[in-house]
Amino acid sequence: MVHCFLTLLYLVPSMPVPPPESDPLANTDAAVWTPPRDPSGVSAPQKVRARMTAVGTLYQYVALWLDGDGRDQIYVKVEQSRATGSFNEVGFYHGEGAGGWPGMTGGAAFISLDSYFKSADMAVEHDGLGNVRVTFSNLDPPGPDQVYERGGWAPRNGTQVGIAGINGTAAIDDFSFGAHGICDRFNRPDGPLGDDWELKAGTHGVIRDGRAFVGLDRVRARFAYVGACSPTCAYTLKQSRARSGCSACPPVGSEYRTSGECDSRRDCPRKIRTRIDCPDGAGSCKLKGKQSRCN
Repeated sequence: MVHCFLTLLYLVPSMPVPPPESDPLANTDAAVWTPPRDPSGVSAPQKVRARMTAVGTLYQYVALWLDGDGRDQIYVKVEQSRATGSFNEVGFYHGEGAGGWPGMTGGAAFISLDSYFKSADMAVEHDGLGNVRVTFSNLDPPGPDQVYERGGWAPRNGTQVGIAGINGTAAIDDFSFGAHGICDRFNRPDGPLGDDWELKAGTHGVIRDGRAFVGLDRVRARFAYVGACSPTCAYTLKQSRARSGCSACPPVGSEYRTSGECDSRRDCPRKIRTRIDCPDGAGSCKLKGKQSRCN
């Protein structure tokens, strides 16, 4: 199986900061959540991505969520709980930020980042088997990618994906999911998120200066994306060679999508040659493909 792993600063004089060792709001919803009676067992792999930026030094977080079925969802957040102007922690949660899911493996649900950053491309991936990975790349200030993983999620075959946050302080940009190109750049006039977003929890989500801000005061909000995404160029793989021990390269004959957006096949190069990071583990994959469609 191919793993498609599904990628502001104002100084405040003083503020109360939640202790970094725990999330002060993590368990407020835990008591009302119960595991499904009949877990489906296997979901389709999913991936959601957005650019996240910390704004100022107030307590704040933003999240990406997926595998939502209307009752529960994977909910992975990046948080600033220290008054530094940078994100410093990551949480593998479910529900409305209701702490770690039952049966989690791989470590604690809420941990400190290897190094703090003000902004990063955040990608949350579920392999369909209960394993969840978050990758932070293109960091500001510059640094190596940071990757964290947890297991034990009971897959729900959920199709809902989206964004979440608290306080409406941290910024979200360039949202996308799956193999699609950018689904929402938020580059429209200030105001509500718009018809492509459906409120699932909380009360507040707006666009300011071409970015999204979710939540208000110390109240969470969560939105599902219900719009259309930009089509991208797709290729049928003719060669797929593993490098440096990768054992998860896409097989010959499978479809590989680039991030190049298109309106028709004429917008796509006829052939591609590229090298990608190994979808699971160390190493890389050397790929050659022939144009198949714009979709």
